Amino acid sequence: MADERPRILVDINIFIDIIEKRRDWQNSLAVVTAVDRGSFQGYISALTKIILYFRRARIRSDAVARTEVKDIVASFNLIPLNESILNEAFADTNFEDVEDAVQFHSALWAEGTIITRNKVDYKRAKKIRILTPEEFLAEHKL
Repeated sequence: MADERPRILVDINIFIDIIEKRRDWQNSLAVVTAVDRGSFQGYISALTKIILYFRRARIRSDAVARTEVKDIVASFNLIPLNESILNEAFADTNFEDVEDAVQFHSALWAEGTIITRNKVDYKRAKKIRILTPEEFLAEHKL
């Protein structure tokens, strides 16, 4: 039987909210916790794991950064950073930032909603829902 849980792609900025305890980081944590508990199918782009590692390695040892990132994303399905996604992202002129285009095309691959802190980055994105953590939590009464 197919997994009927809603699919969400969690943007890199949600994880950064949590690890850096940025404004409203608790709402971002609630999104990640919902995936950890199995309420949703959580997805991340392979790029997310790399970016998180480099951000953590700036302030932690290599070994600690690797372990922290592995633990942070353990409940998430990793969307491969393949030639198709990269080609689509680089060709997509609806995005000013290639990283946002990669996140978007990864979400299309996963057929999920993007949860992001920066909806403005996706203002011209079509074909997929874009929600903030607060909108996502309110919609699902979490």
